[in-house]
Amino acid sequence: MRWHVANGAHRTEGQFDEGLRERLWSTWRSDGSALCRGAYQRGLREGDWCAWHTDGVVAREGAYIAGRRHDLWRSWHANGQLASELHHLHGLRHGTWKRWHRNGELAEQGERMSGQLIGAFGAWHLGGASRASGEYHLGRRSGPWRLGFGDGRPQAEGTFVDGRLEGWWTESWDTGGRKSEGEYRSGLREGPWNFWHRDGSQDAARSGLYSDGTHRPERDA
Repeated sequence: MRWHVANGAHRTEGQFDEGLRERLWSTWRSDGSALCRGAYQRGLREGDWCAWHTDGVVAREGAYIAGRRHDLWRSWHANGQLASELHHLHGLRHGTWKRWHRNGELAEQGERMSGQLIGAFGAWHLGGASRASGEYHLGRRSGPWRLGFGDGRPQAEGTFVDGRLEGWWTESWDTGGRKSEGEYRSGLREGPWNFWHRDGSQDAARSGLYSDGTHRPERDA
């Protein structure tokens, strides 16, 4: 049975078999432009699927197996520039993945295993300056991490253990001055911390001793 539906924004056409979507289905926008197209098998997406931007440029394409994304999926910006490449294994992101800025410069790159981030990760601003670099272990940040501003200057630096900050941490303002420095233990500020305002003056209200992440202001004798 062929079926049509119009909700004022989209129009969809396809077939049902015993109440389940089967074979090719297509959806169009209200202006008549194609939105997406692909096949169903027993009510689940199966095989190659494709979606388009309003001007007809391909937005994304990839394959499904039993309703789950599988193998390589790609997406494109509206200007036609490749936006992402993501590998999947039975619905979970698996393998190398990349994202690009609209101008074609690499924006992010990493690795996933059964959906979890693993190994080296990198992210970049437009222009190529590093935005973030470090490693993941089973989905959690691990080891040294560095963050950077778009002009290449360092923004923050520290170490993660099992997804939580551990040890010395430093952070800078985008104007170049120091913003904060101190030590983390199990993700919580511990011991003496120093904070500075954007103009370089010390933030006395926040600076001082911390215990289990809580500021312990010194009391007057």
